[in-house]
Amino acid sequence: MGSSSTYAALVYYSAYNAKEFGKTVSVNQFQVKDVRWDSELGGQNMELRLVEYFADEFNKQLRNGVDVKKSPKAMAKLKKQVKRTKEFLSANTIFIEFFYDDRDFRSTITCEKFEELCEDLWDKSLPLVKEVLKYSGLEVDDIYAVELIGGATRVPKLQVKLQEFLGRKELDKHLDADEAIVLGAALHAANLSDGIKLNRKLGMADGSSYGFIIELDGPDL
Repeated sequence: MGSSSTYAALVYYSAYNAKEFGKTVSVNQFQVKDVRWDSELGGQNMELRLVEYFADEFNKQLRNGVDVKKSPKAMAKLKKQVKRTKEFLSANTIFIEFFYDDRDFRSTITCEKFEELCEDLWDKSLPLVKEVLKYSGLEVDDIYAVELIGGATRVPKLQVKLQEFLGRKELDKHLDADEAIVLGAALHAANLSDGIKLNRKLGMADGSSYGFIIELDGPDL
């Protein structure tokens, strides 16, 4: 789960024998079997809920009919601070100097309140995992490991929801999203290049998270 989108991918690891320089070598490979995508679910959704909550809190503190939501400058400050609050809810106090009209703003939010504000978002994350399993003909017990990638996956409530569904006490969080993309692209390029020699070749069969539309035109169609 990234900033603006979420996807669930099913990856299968295996090995096959191949001829290389007259010798039979074992080549490890991974295949992306299925990908399910939600282009409207991500960390930004959580941030927007927090922004709305804190903006309403500030309006209540003013009690003069002013709506801080109409101030782009104040809202930009709030969005910046809210991102940190979302990722580190243990530091659940928000403080912004000169937030609006030379007024400071201080407020707090509990983990319980944050989870309540985003309750529907947690539920939207599970269908992607369910669809991947359904269309692949697999059960939860068939999955060897679950790797979480993306800043929004740091949110404890999201992890709890996945743990409950998958029946696991721990989820893997070994990969950084940006590093995974860069390393994967570099490795794929090395596999395709004749000028780069890898100590050990890695087979890849990627999948697309988007649908394809094919248009055929001609007299015989």
